[in-house]
Amino acid sequence: MSPQRIVFDEPIVRAETEKLKFPRICPVCGDPAEDIMPLTVIPNQYKSLRPSMDYVPSFYGRGQNNPIIPVKKTLYIPVCEYHHYTDEGAGQYRSYCIVFDGLALVYLILALLTFGNQFWSAGRLSPWLLLGVGVFGTFLAITFVLFRPGPVEAAVKIIGFDGGLHHIWLQFRESRYRDEFMKENAMTAELVKWIQRA
Repeated sequence: MSPQRIVFDEPIVRAETEKLKFPRICPVCGDPAEDIMPLTVIPNQYKSLRPSMDYVPSFYGRGQNNPIIPVKKTLYIPVCEYHHYTDEGAGQYRSYCIVFDGLALVYLILALLTFGNQFWSAGRLSPWLLLGVGVFGTFLAITFVLFRPGPVEAAVKIIGFDGGLHHIWLQFRESRYRDEFMKENAMTAELVKWIQRA
């Protein structure tokens, strides 16, 4: 696949992740920051301890996998008291939501099969179909609300990063916050108008 060039209307920031400093103002409203909120960059990507030895095939049975360590980077963003929240239970709620979406989809499929049976035998419309569509639509709406980004994630959008997580590309909703960020990271950050994705 050939690299794709993406051009932005507003400049985005390319910064070193190890020396990253966020301004002491809230990225959402611009008020003075009173607390720090963690924002995880890569929650579920894994990399082995020795990339050249990910999988060792064996002649006598199963191959051997080396232990893996999670590759994750957390950004600590200063925020005001109003926009500070912790997502301690969000992962659990999202897991429940996925399970209930699956159950609602099974119920919808069964309702559609019942409707098909009744349609084939020239029967009337089953209320189970309407109930199945309603339940499935409700669970999809709840999923949409739970999985959308919060106000801080929307104000500090992570565009991408390089392979070793040495540099990160950030897009800020407020230009004033971007200017303050550039002052804090004058030696390690730069403004760019385009990126090239592999």
